Amino acid sequence: DQAKSILREYNMALNKYNQKTKSGTDLYADYQKLESMEKEVKKNETLKNYFDSQESLTNLYKEINEYISGKLNFNFASLAKPASSCCS
Repeated sequence: DQAKSILREYNMALNKYNQKTKSGTDLYADYQKLESMEKEVKKNETLKNYFDSQESLTNLYKEINEYISGKLNFNFASLAKPASSCCS
């Protein structure tokens, strides 16, 4: 499927770019390629719908958390945070 292929290629290029940033190599050409690929991702209707759906779901989770937190009188989402330790 075209959307999967576009996203796979973009993620591979992004990973390659991130690896190069750690080594300090010249990244201008890679950055331009990554920007071009990102435009392709954003133009793809299937991927646009997917990312819009993810954002909508995240917003719904936030609304649900606010509702539950209000009913329980504490921040319900704080229960999902990892326990802190002395060394973190």
